[in-house]
Amino acid sequence: MDQCKPKQVEKKRKAATDSVGLIEMLGRMQDDTNERLDKLTKRIGFEFEASSKARKEVVDILSAIPELTLVQQIDVAEIILAKVERVEHFMRLPEGSRLTYVSRALEKHGHI
Repeated sequence: MDQCKPKQVEKKRKAATDSVGLIEMLGRMQDDTNERLDKLTKRIGFEFEASSKARKEVVDILSAIPELTLVQQIDVAEIILAKVERVEHFMRLPEGSRLTYVSRALEKHGHI
């Protein structure tokens, strides 16, 4: 019986040591997670700001095309802004090509 008691004491001490290690590991994991979340939050904020600026630019460009009615401006803005790829493509077009792009987009999506 005396031999069993020291084993129990050793197990308790080992468990306490293991708990400290586990707590430290969990703390590091939480710190790592917080760092990743901070980076993601900053990236999302930057992307949101950039997309807001791009949306405003698209609307400004469309409103400057005199051949478009207000309804057409609204329709094509919805079409272009629905996909990031469309926004990027539209913004990279030369000014003289934008009316053709807009007309094609309206036609393709059944607005003409």
